[in-house]
Amino acid sequence: MGGGQSLLAAAGDAAKNNRAELDWSHRRTADNPKLVTVVPPSFVSQLLGSALTDLRLSGNGIKQLPASFGRLGALERLAIDHNQLVELPFSLSNLTRLRSFDASWNELTSLHPTFCELQSLQRLWLHHNRLETLPAAFGDLHALERVFVQNNMLSALPFSIVLLPRLTELDASDNKICMLPEEWETAPAVTTLRLTRNLLKQLPVGFGALQQLDTLSLQSNRLLELPPACASLIHVRNLSLSSNRIDTFPRAAFHGMRHDLRVLTYVQNKLKAVDATLFELTKLVYLDLSENGLVDLPDDEDDDSNDDNHGASKGRRTWACLEALEEFHVANNKLTKLPRGIENLPALQFLNMSNNGLIEVSSAIGKLTRLHTLWLAGNQLKHLPSELSQCTKLTALLLDRNELQALPSSITILPNLHTLNVDRKTFALLEPSVLTYCTALPTFDILGL
Repeated sequence: MGGGQSLLAAAGDAAKNNRAELDWSHRRTADNPKLVTVVPPSFVSQLLGSALTDLRLSGNGIKQLPASFGRLGALERLAIDHNQLVELPFSLSNLTRLRSFDASWNELTSLHPTFCELQSLQRLWLHHNRLETLPAAFGDLHALERVFVQNNMLSALPFSIVLLPRLTELDASDNKICMLPEEWETAPAVTTLRLTRNLLKQLPVGFGALQQLDTLSLQSNRLLELPPACASLIHVRNLSLSSNRIDTFPRAAFHGMRHDLRVLTYVQNKLKAVDATLFELTKLVYLDLSENGLVDLPDDEDDDSNDDNHGASKGRRTWACLEALEEFHVANNKLTKLPRGIENLPALQFLNMSNNGLIEVSSAIGKLTRLHTLWLAGNQLKHLPSELSQCTKLTALLLDRNELQALPSSITILPNLHTLNVDRKTFALLEPSVLTYCTALPTFDILGL
């Protein structure tokens, strides 16, 4: 049976048996790559008056839908993704019950203004098309909760998008957006906002009105700062600022986020220094400051008393305040030493300080008893402290591209070490007992000439 006949047969069967769902997706095959390119009007006529509420025509190479498509007025869910549509039928606006619409991965260049008459629409997928604009009346889609328009050619978002009172998630990544609407207080429900890989140079002052924001992705833009207004984003848990031009640590913004921020990625900026404001982010679980220009990290603030590990309780700002931090990346910077107090991170499991200028590792590193992964490759280390053996949970240790002339014999008592990388020159100088231990590891890589 040909593609068109098969589609019509499926429609007839759905109508005859009063089915609520018709899934005619991914019917193209290697034997029949041109299964159907045009959905005929008879497809619609067969379904008139039926109980069909869920229609899926994904992945069939469809180039055109019939002008009468909007007569399928009972539809609540429609998926026409992964086709070759360049436009949607004008009558689509008649699908007043439509709650979920997926037209992603097509070749759409625009939406007709009447698209904004879909008053029941809650979830909208338009990503991976060729849209240059969204309708000015986009804010009339008052039921919208989730919008995905990433990977298009948008240069701006319509100002009316901030008039969506139920909007919780917006992904406009991978576009050419250079400006955002100024006022956001009319979109109070937004919890997730992704604007990755655009052309933003600044954020609007009104951004601070997004009081429920949980996830904010701003990586790969042209931002010069995180404005103080962002201090109002007190519930942000996941913040990505990577690949921008933010060269100063945004104290005010981070001070406001200090109670909830869990994940902070600040990679590839022009950051030269980090101050003790960092220690206010006490809920951080993941921190990445790699590929900046950092020459040092803040030491623990001095304390008149001699008590150890009580910085948080006494109000001092110390590394111990970051009591939830499990993973810390600070690779590809210009650090020459570990900051004083970093050994007091109580939950740290993964420390990446590769490709810096470290000349030594303090014996205090042995206090990181939960550490399971330590990356120190690409530094200037000549020796390691024997106290490293106190990190008994260590499973991976990367030491290649250093100047190590030996490994401490105490390394042989690490019970869980699985992976070890060293230079060939270091390997040649290993003591017999250490060599025996290393060669018995599941993964022992010898790198370099």
